[in-house]
Amino acid sequence: MHGDHVWGLPALLCAAKFRVNAEIYGPQGIRDWLRMSLKSCRAKVPSKYKVHELILTQEKSLERVASLHVPANPHDDELPGNDISCSGDGVWHVLQDETLDIKAGLLTHNVPCWGYVLTEVKSEAEKESAGETTRGSRKVVILGDTANSKALTTAGRDADVVVHEATLGNCNKETHSTPEMAGSFAKSMNAKVLVLTHLNRNAGTSKLPATAYLDPAKRAFGRDSVVLAEDFLSLSL
Repeated sequence: MHGDHVWGLPALLCAAKFRVNAEIYGPQGIRDWLRMSLKSCRAKVPSKYKVHELILTQEKSLERVASLHVPANPHDDELPGNDISCSGDGVWHVLQDETLDIKAGLLTHNVPCWGYVLTEVKSEAEKESAGETTRGSRKVVILGDTANSKALTTAGRDADVVVHEATLGNCNKETHSTPEMAGSFAKSMNAKVLVLTHLNRNAGTSKLPATAYLDPAKRAFGRDSVVLAEDFLSLSL
């Protein structure tokens, strides 16, 4: 729920033209915050939207159940969302449909924060396509602020891409990760590609060259397939 991760969400909802209702998944509190932000600005959302919250306890007060299914003073374009609790396997099963399986794991940070594993779901026809060598399902791990992401080690193993924060300078290793920590985690996951994000503002400049991130991450990862995130970056899997 830190501002650098959520402040852009109201603008995205208001500007984007989704073909279906927008569905948002995030920490407990994102529903009320988004509702308040949109209503305070008297903003309209072109499509309807709903918010699903990942919660840390399965206990639900009567007030929370009531606000979940019959929202108090909802935004005009808001639809009721769901609460998602942790499953017995230690992860939050966020979504599964005919194309995608999404799981979430709790990260170590100074506020509740989750990372996500997105795994491609293949149909039986794709799995059994004759005369064609089919590759395994593609998998992407996207982490938020984190000092420890071990909760996703099993779900994210053999990921095609791991998107991991990398902070330099005054990095608090109890709340954030250095490039070396990002590389070590990607190696433990047997990932193919590591994308570094949440970079310092001067990354890629003469003050802070890209090599300050890339070199230590590559050494810890044991591979050269490390890239710095940038707007509109595209990777082929």
